[in-house]
Amino acid sequence: MAKETWLISDAEQESFRIVTDIDPILDRDDRGDVTGEQKRDRGSKLPLWELTVSIREPGAKSEQIRVRVPSASEPALLDKRPHFIGLRSRLWTFNGRAGLSLTADEVMDAASIKRPPAPRTPPAPAPQENAA
Repeated sequence: MAKETWLISDAEQESFRIVTDIDPILDRDDRGDVTGEQKRDRGSKLPLWELTVSIREPGAKSEQIRVRVPSASEPALLDKRPHFIGLRSRLWTFNGRAGLSLTADEVMDAASIKRPPAPRTPPAPAPQENAA
């Protein structure tokens, strides 16, 4: 099965509510045993963290998702609303099992993002008097 990756837009993150847990992702040896060393991102070489995020779609029950993100230190986002940069999903298969993994390039507190002000509608033009 070909591995496909999809980018998840900012608008699609609107249902992300709160980070409920943050854990280091630990490396495993060839037998699958945990080595105790924290796994590192292949590109940046930064330690990998797994954030458990509560999501809620309108009219649905809350669910939990897990997102992997590289960071030099544990992201200080517990009980805060996350905003992921470069968030993408990927389907995987392994030994007859399949799933979806979520990975981001960065994560920040959504409250710290400065959003541009909403566009204003220009005032209606003043009525013109007819020149006689």
